[in-house]
Amino acid sequence: MRILLDGNDWLAKDYLPENKYKEAQNPYVLDNTVLDSARSGGFGRTDRCPENCYRATIPGCDRTVLEENGEIPEMYYGMNLERIEWPEKKGWAFRKEFVLPDELRNKAHIDLTFMSIGYTVDGFLNDFYLGTHHGIFAPWVNDISDRVFRDGRKNVLVLLFDHAPEALPNHHRDRPADFAELHFCQMSFGWDWSRHLVPTGIFDHVELHGVDNVRISDVHFQSQGTNVKVTVEVCCLASTSVDVKITLTPKGKGKPAAVQTLHLETKEGETVCGSVEFHVPDAEFWYPNGYGKQPLYELKTEVPGDEMSCQVAFRDQRMIRNPGSLEKAYPLTFEFNGEAVFARGLDWVPSDLVLSRPDAAGYERLVRLAAEGGFNLFRVWGGGLLEKEEFYDACDRYGMIVWQEFPHACSSYPCDPVNLEMRKEAAEAFIRRRRNHPSLSLYCGGNEILYYNETPVNPIYSAYGQLVQTLAEDRPYHISSPDLSRPGERDHGPWDLLEHAFWNTHFRWLASEVGCPGFAEAESIDRFIPRNDPWPGGQHWKYHFTFDTKRRPFAPIQENFNPDTKDRWQLSQASMFSQADELAYLMAHYRTMYPRSSGCFLWQYNESWPTNAFSIVDYYTMPKMAYYLTAKSNAPQILFLEDDSWCLKNGKLDGKLKMVLDMPLQNGEIICSAEDITGRCLACIRKQGDWPSGVFEPGDLSVDVPADIPSGILIVQLAIRSGGNVLWKASRLYGVPDFRNAFSLPDASISAEKTVENGRIEIRLVNTGKYAAVNLRLAAEDVPFGEIFWKDNYLTLSPGETVIVTAQYTGNAPEKFAFRGWNSRETF
Repeated sequence: MRILLDGNDWLAKDYLPENKYKEAQNPYVLDNTVLDSARSGGFGRTDRCPENCYRATIPGCDRTVLEENGEIPEMYYGMNLERIEWPEKKGWAFRKEFVLPDELRNKAHIDLTFMSIGYTVDGFLNDFYLGTHHGIFAPWVNDISDRVFRDGRKNVLVLLFDHAPEALPNHHRDRPADFAELHFCQMSFGWDWSRHLVPTGIFDHVELHGVDNVRISDVHFQSQGTNVKVTVEVCCLASTSVDVKITLTPKGKGKPAAVQTLHLETKEGETVCGSVEFHVPDAEFWYPNGYGKQPLYELKTEVPGDEMSCQVAFRDQRMIRNPGSLEKAYPLTFEFNGEAVFARGLDWVPSDLVLSRPDAAGYERLVRLAAEGGFNLFRVWGGGLLEKEEFYDACDRYGMIVWQEFPHACSSYPCDPVNLEMRKEAAEAFIRRRRNHPSLSLYCGGNEILYYNETPVNPIYSAYGQLVQTLAEDRPYHISSPDLSRPGERDHGPWDLLEHAFWNTHFRWLASEVGCPGFAEAESIDRFIPRNDPWPGGQHWKYHFTFDTKRRPFAPIQENFNPDTKDRWQLSQASMFSQADELAYLMAHYRTMYPRSSGCFLWQYNESWPTNAFSIVDYYTMPKMAYYLTAKSNAPQILFLEDDSWCLKNGKLDGKLKMVLDMPLQNGEIICSAEDITGRCLACIRKQGDWPSGVFEPGDLSVDVPADIPSGILIVQLAIRSGGNVLWKASRLYGVPDFRNAFSLPDASISAEKTVENGRIEIRLVNTGKYAAVNLRLAAEDVPFGEIFWKDNYLTLSPGETVIVTAQYTGNAPEKFAFRGWNSRETF
């Protein structure tokens, strides 16, 4: 029986850290005189409740406590992070009073588990000292069987935290970074896209677990084809024999696929392990997003007095060698159930600097968005977290492969016995807790560690490899991303605004981190940068990583678009389009190199706080233009025009048309046409036929652009049809010679009709005017944007063209919609 102690009935209070209190007892020390620590202030007394405390919701931390009690401003607005660092200097105390539920009172053994808590905390239950916990990655499990009141009396749980750990974010080539000494989220101390915020508190669930004579401590599900092996580990509180009932049930279906019994003889105080093997003839197989369905099963394991359930799936995974790769290189192509996969990847970072905030609803939104955008892999970056259970649950549901890095990034790491043991403990606990997830498909030692004088023989990475081999032997392990100790792998990056010509020659066997910065949407910018802060030069813009540096200058965007620097919408559109054009081009470029190259991961997908940096979905989960344009490059069939630039300085477009098909195209037609904004066709490629799956080059597109092309915009429309139906369509925009007229185009005229019912939105757009409607973005105005999933957005419609756009909504049915583009704006 498991009961959560989460909720909004906790108490919290900040105090002087205990070490500072002890120093202040010296009569010659005047600093902090007469102030209390949590202990001296009586916070842990069981005979009375402390006064003047904050109400606290758990999971929660120092910042969420202050926020929900109105003690601090909105954390991410302006430079408020600088104003709320003071909680990190404090000691914090949390308190929960509870009566043991009836279901647990007669249990022989009761554990109290904190899934993630830290950084350094002492625990007390009913005045009994539970001990000290250090770090945030390993669960803290306490046997409270003899200390918890079972007779209806109130239990008092008290947690006393030391002040937050301190470290500089600077990277060093000759020694470990300060943060590398700490068992904490590495980017919490600052990064090149994130500011400092080090929270203290309870970051994940708090659980009471009661059992009788036998406790299920671990279950491991393995499948090969339709054959299953389930290994069960039990801890024995008394010598007995026990029958373990194992039930495997397809999710959403009531009838079990298999029921098995495992008999174990147990001895008091020992851990016993046993396995059962069976066959499920009608098993359905799990595939990554875009390659098949994601049927999931519930595996329920029961013994008298205890049970454990987990989400599993049938999948046969292996890594295969890229054609032409070097002999000692890693095999870098994912294969599931015999089908090789091109990894349309995203680099995932923690979804909030406040580590207690991510929850099931937030994970659901972000993971679903990625799947809707045609992506199929998350690389969980080593500077972040070992994520919560709900993240991997969502990845299972949506077919997102997880490349999981352990929490190491951009540093060498100390491997003394204490550090080594703590990291091994955290890694073992994580592997055991998450290995049954079908989405978790590769473990990795960390991010870019070999750039920083780290060596593959560091015992930490050897220990990780041994743990993966022992506990999750069907999953591959890499020392680093990239692993420069192996032939064939090369540096990450670049992460800059670059011409198409640069990317045409860019090659990685697996491009596991490449990217480009781009602003957030204007309405998001208004949520974190004060309106009176000017661009360029405003400190709030700089604080939120709006790049205008020697390495990442804004000048090329300014020169190409000439946006009004007082108009945030123009600034946002110019920057977002620059990012979107590059990332969509980059993903399509790597698609054309499959199978020689097996994937491309964009840096970065999401972000931990609001910035104008690298993400394609902002902190508020608003997709940027790059999300929608790159989604076009993720489709099962695409056309790609390889060229040298998005700006035609000499009035000439020379492009090579390429087609990528994940599946055969029967009775197909491909169209690539270049036109001006009046719809006048300047050149066209049109071909019909049947094509097998693969990469093809249907022809070249050469356009001599007239010097007087209206508004200096060339539009290339790309489409794939079959049997008269449009399978795929995308637009490419070119500036002639630049985009300086982009926000002064002649007005387009659009009619719109909507249908909203049963969770589905359908918008029919017709361009009824003389000019193309450029970069139309649809939005629902009367419901939160986080409840809408648009299948397509940022559309360019030629004169006379009709497009139907669909979306799904998860809350109330929207009634009021709007679109805005570079030359159109309307509410309907």
